[in-house]
Amino acid sequence: MSLHRKLSVSGVLLGTLLFTRILPAQNPAADLVLIHGHILAVDANDLVPQAIAVRHGVIVKVGTDAEVLEFAGNAPGTRIIDLHGHTAIPGLIDTHAHIADGGVEELYGASSRMPLRSLKSSPA
Repeated sequence: MSLHRKLSVSGVLLGTLLFTRILPAQNPAADLVLIHGHILAVDANDLVPQAIAVRHGVIVKVGTDAEVLEFAGNAPGTRIIDLHGHTAIPGLIDTHAHIADGGVEELYGASSRMPLRSLKSSPA
């Protein structure tokens, strides 16, 4: 077998291998779709889309409910959550707590919150 022929066969095999790896990556099916909500995408335009599609922990599409549902398809493993107008903030993990407030109240019987007064009773 000539060198030219060997290189051609190697090229075809390499191309086939790469092509079969790229096709699954192009599949738009999402693991998770959030619809009917307000998605705080925090993009350059400060848009607040209605829906978001996530695949393997990566955001793959944001837009209107119709756009995201069309993009995501109807794969059997896709979980669709209706936000019923609630807000979702992708990527935000809030892990803080106000432990001191509860501790002061528990230990000393005193609230660290200022009592609210009515505006009508405030001196003019």
